[in-house]
Amino acid sequence: MARRMVLGHFGGGLVDFRISRSGFDAMTANVADRTQISFALSRDVMGRVASAGSINALDSAVSFSEVFPAEPPVLFGTVRNSGAYIDEYRRIQGNGGRYQDGTPYCAVVTTTAIRVTNAAPFGIALSSGDKFVYMAVA
Repeated sequence: MARRMVLGHFGGGLVDFRISRSGFDAMTANVADRTQISFALSRDVMGRVASAGSINALDSAVSFSEVFPAEPPVLFGTVRNSGAYIDEYRRIQGNGGRYQDGTPYCAVVTTTAIRVTNAAPFGIALSSGDKFVYMAVA
């Protein structure tokens, strides 16, 4: 089993926090290779918001503004018609880009798009005026 998140000493006086992509060990993966490590404090350049938007309907994919080499880390939140957030932003990563954490919805992230669908067994429709907002980080 790979270590996916590591905070600690990496030799030579370097203290770092790293998050690896699925299948890679955060202790041994190449920090410069974004297909292996999705986040590292030691990188010279921090992540940038590469794509952002909203999803107004379930089961319709929204394309990212660029193609990523692997599923990008995504921050995801739900906004009610009134403008109130019902969830704080949550990170989507791993499990093939699928996210579902006790909510009736599931986000599926690929290298080119994000799609929100019902998570079994809920089958709850998206209320009129509600939307999902997302930011993909590169």
